[in-house]
Amino acid sequence: MVDGVLISEEIITKLIQSKNTTCAVIARELQRFNKMAQIDYEMAIICARKAIDFMLRSSCEIANIKAGTKPLEQIIEELHKSGTLPSIIGKHCKIIKDFGNIAAHGLQSNDLEIEGAEMTEVEVEICSFALTSVASWYISQIIPKTLDIFPFEIVQGKNITEHQIGEAIEIDCAIYKTEYRGIPDICLQWFRRNPDIYTFIIDKHTNKVVGYINSMPLEESYYEKIESGEVIDVNIPTEVIRTYDFPDFYKLYLCSVAVHPDYQGTIAFKMLYEAYFDKLLYLARNDIYITEMLGDVVSEDGEKLAKFIGMKKLKDTTHESSIYKVMLLPPSIRVTTSKAKNLMVLYQKKYEDFKDLLDLSSNV
Repeated sequence: MVDGVLISEEIITKLIQSKNTTCAVIARELQRFNKMAQIDYEMAIICARKAIDFMLRSSCEIANIKAGTKPLEQIIEELHKSGTLPSIIGKHCKIIKDFGNIAAHGLQSNDLEIEGAEMTEVEVEICSFALTSVASWYISQIIPKTLDIFPFEIVQGKNITEHQIGEAIEIDCAIYKTEYRGIPDICLQWFRRNPDIYTFIIDKHTNKVVGYINSMPLEESYYEKIESGEVIDVNIPTEVIRTYDFPDFYKLYLCSVAVHPDYQGTIAFKMLYEAYFDKLLYLARNDIYITEMLGDVVSEDGEKLAKFIGMKKLKDTTHESSIYKVMLLPPSIRVTTSKAKNLMVLYQKKYEDFKDLLDLSSNV
């Protein structure tokens, strides 16, 4: 009996939650594989082959390949040539395909079936490992590019509910150390002070928050205190959070960018990132501009993001993190999307119009 090599419930759940017919069929075959691995090795491997057959044929859609009734071997080759199927995933697929053919038809030579070709626990374990790799690739790389399988919705500002603030804190609990997690009462006070500090992304299937950005315009004195690296941001006093009441120049503290681990690798982050630039564009068109942005980076992923958007490291803090900063006036943020490009056009014009004033204030 096979023990400890089954396809994880996490993978199966992600497929089921997609609310997509093909994914539901794949999930069913993976469940059957788990069940059959305990009682019938050949049938388990046949289920594994069916699962990758569905995954690969549905992947042909994004590669503009007509799968039709083509043999699986040919589909693997065409997907690889198109750049859709990584070489290592293709090898995993071939292992399952070959074992599946033996399980279904026996090992044959010169049209004569060879005895003793039964599948064993070893082959099931190999298939389990390969199947997990293929399914993980399919979930992270194929599903987000196909039909509206992971439908998300952006919610901002006053459209956010206080219940959703609690769900955002649950994400903190999944990714941050205890000392960096949002404190419910304080987060609610921040939200009531200025709802526009938050940008949320919601999974419409579960109606739950799966990612968020918290960026606060702060009073100069407290902004400098954070920049010194001597305070942890979970206790920022409500009264130092500015509100966007008037056209002005603001200094922004990027408090948190978080996506739930279950949704990392999907389009959730891209949508959240673009929604945040939509917010900055909206503010700029209302003559509200950010002069600079600061971040207290507490994780490796956070450091990658800070560098990705053009932030530069200033110093290490007293609480095992690093302070990063980027100027927006003059624009020095890294442009990677059309929305960011449009934003920087507005910011460049603003800087040219107010260059003398901005340069003077930066030297004070």
